[in-house]
Amino acid sequence: MNNNASPQVLGTLIDLEVEESYLKQLLFNLRGSCPADELIAEFTKRAKHRVLEEWLEQRVAEGNSAQSIHNALAKIVIDTDKNPQKFLAENKFYDSKTIGKYCEETDSHLAVICYERDFGNCDMELIELTNKNTLYRV
Repeated sequence: MNNNASPQVLGTLIDLEVEESYLKQLLFNLRGSCPADELIAEFTKRAKHRVLEEWLEQRVAEGNSAQSIHNALAKIVIDTDKNPQKFLAENKFYDSKTIGKYCEETDSHLAVICYERDFGNCDMELIELTNKNTLYRV
């Protein structure tokens, strides 16, 4: 199997409604040898990004600091409500603007955590968010 083509193959398997356990087994066998950005995009496009959770956690445990991996994991942690405050405060590899925007619609307090973390780079986003949601005591 060509590891570079694996994101498209897995995307096709999702379209064919293959069982998640089979997809997870393929991901386990691939490990980190496939292009992570494309793989995340294929799963996200099909609203199956949660299937990647274990795979993403393994990449992080291996020491991978790719922003796309940490962004995807952040979205999963936020969606599943697995202590997102702790993750957002402690993880230094996700993109604050991207994840902050993602949080704005669901939980503006999480967005504040994201924007505050990147002091100086997300000031305007933080000001707009606090004004929009009347969060003056942040």
